[in-house]
Amino acid sequence: MAVAVRDFVLETADCIENAEAALAFCMDGVAGPTGIHGAAGQTGSPGAAGTGTAAHGLDGVFRPIHTIKGAASILGFASIAAIANGIEDLLEDTRDSAVEVDADALGAMFAALQAVRALVDRVSVAGDDRGFDIEPVLARLRSFRVADDNPDRVGDLLVASGATDRLSVELAAAQQVFGDTRKLGQILVDRGDASAASVADAVAGVATPARETSVRVEVGLLDELLELALDLTSSSADLERMLRSGASAEVTGHAVREVQSLVARVTEQVSRTRLQPIGVLWGRLPMVVRQAAHELGKEVHLHTDHPETMVDTATLQAIVGPVIHLVRNAVDHGIEAPQLRLATGKPERGELWLDARRVGRHLQIEVQDDGKGLDLEAIRRRAVERGLIGPALAQSVSDDLLREMVFLPG
Repeated sequence: MAVAVRDFVLETADCIENAEAALAFCMDGVAGPTGIHGAAGQTGSPGAAGTGTAAHGLDGVFRPIHTIKGAASILGFASIAAIANGIEDLLEDTRDSAVEVDADALGAMFAALQAVRALVDRVSVAGDDRGFDIEPVLARLRSFRVADDNPDRVGDLLVASGATDRLSVELAAAQQVFGDTRKLGQILVDRGDASAASVADAVAGVATPARETSVRVEVGLLDELLELALDLTSSSADLERMLRSGASAEVTGHAVREVQSLVARVTEQVSRTRLQPIGVLWGRLPMVVRQAAHELGKEVHLHTDHPETMVDTATLQAIVGPVIHLVRNAVDHGIEAPQLRLATGKPERGELWLDARRVGRHLQIEVQDDGKGLDLEAIRRRAVERGLIGPALAQSVSDDLLREMVFLPG
């Protein structure tokens, strides 16, 4: 991979993380239709105060996006540049107050960033950003910029992206004719006829995230490696001189053991260069939780523990998808809707905890929520339907065994 492309991949990854962090701050300042809460448990205030907080935070999104667009344009990565330009245009409209800063607009920008991340993964492996259909991502971004008096254009964009069907668009347009002041896309989402987030998720997930071909290493660790390499070179030269001069077995044996010790230390330090803190993954999850909660009309507060736990780079890349899937499942199936929680005496807001720690040679990740737990009767019925257990045995099987069954296929 060319040096310029490698630098682009590394710098763009940093820009994406910075933009996601700024979007998370914006979400804390916006009270969406379902009352979204931030990762620190702060609630956005409705009205001008919340919007002002979000608008202020958008400056932190604009800078990294502008950097990505410029670098991608110079290197000829047209798809990445086009999405970055789409985000930038939407940011400009929010700055000019042409578009309201709400959870849906912020969600569209977050989904677009995930598409950029997938394209950068391709660049790191193939050296180009071709082969992805980015039109649904651009359509979603543009849908927030199209005026309400042009429903045909909005409908065309949504139908083209596969987010909804033509009949739903026509019904939503009819609502506008009869006085509904919401944008056509918003009407579709509110009615459950379209999920723009699901469209963007599909685009971002077209390809399995590529394995990174480079890692960031602390300068201090590189200095230690350099010092060890010099010591190893010197000790190897000493051993060679001893062998040439016919030194005794005792003397050469000591030199051999010293070289072996240095080799072991170099191996250990090289292994450390592959390690990254689990906090790299934790930092991506607040927006995932916010998006999932917003789609489902829930309120969820995410807690993450032990971000300093070190994980091999390959392992970290392999667990990103499964962990995000677990988190979304917890929000979707574990935590109840606000009205159900209130009816059972629980706080309206659900709580979700993630923890990672080393247990011997293994990495243990725990995902916990304060939801309703597993529906054992539903599991029992499903196990019988799937032929895993017979009807008679199903009535006597232990609760622990039923819980274990959720890990079986189907």
